[in-house]
Amino acid sequence: MAVCLIATALAACTSDGTVRIDAPITAPKPVKTGEKVPRDATFERFTGGDGRFTDYAGKPLVINFWQTTCAPCLKEMPAFERAHQALGAKVQFLGIDVNDTLSSGKDYARKVGVTYDLVRDPRAELLSALGGVVLPTTVLVGADGTVLSVHASALSENELTSAITKAFG
Repeated sequence: MAVCLIATALAACTSDGTVRIDAPITAPKPVKTGEKVPRDATFERFTGGDGRFTDYAGKPLVINFWQTTCAPCLKEMPAFERAHQALGAKVQFLGIDVNDTLSSGKDYARKVGVTYDLVRDPRAELLSALGGVVLPTTVLVGADGTVLSVHASALSENELTSAITKAFG
């Protein structure tokens, strides 16, 4: 089994290539399907300043947790960008970079050409709050802030499109 420990000792690659997060869970109780995302949770935007999940209220939201050392995360990122380009007017996309430095996350996103919103989760607190324990994890959130589904694995472009269609119509 190939295991790669991240310098921060907060994550490890599993045998299937996903990344297990070993960060402390700071949320009192992870959100489950059918519950609302944490309204008060804040995150640092790649473009500067802080944001909240409430900034995305009123439209369906695709949240993708990723990391530059997670091969499956990086493989699926171009598919998320294509889906964003195709659905951007109807569905919002938010990429949350877990454990990376701002510069490494920005550098990778620039190489891939990501144009959707990107933020940081340096201690995996948002990932934990939404019930995630591996990377990549994708969470589909309804316009009212309700978690509709959680996918704890890499998604192909077809799987992503299908999940979005199923969740949001």
